[in-house]
Amino acid sequence: MAFLDADDIWFDFHLHDSVSFSLEKKAPFLFASYKRSNENLEFTHSDFIVPSKVTYTDILKSNSISCLTAFIDISSLAKNICQK
Repeated sequence: MAFLDADDIWFDFHLHDSVSFSLEKKAPFLFASYKRSNENLEFTHSDFIVPSKVTYTDILKSNSISCLTAFIDISSLAKNICQK
């Protein structure tokens, strides 16, 4: 499962790379850094760089996980939600 808001844009490779990395590393949840642009899609803002991993305590202090880069393998994380 991945999330994309109406005002966000993914590069062509985002989903492919997310799935590949998730399978290769057996990582059921991942997130990434991203580029920030203005309304004309000009990259005039600095990139948002995330740490290589975060803990629950880290997220309580400051959440560096953006919904637009979150990728979740619900088959391994949310089995109770997917099953009746």
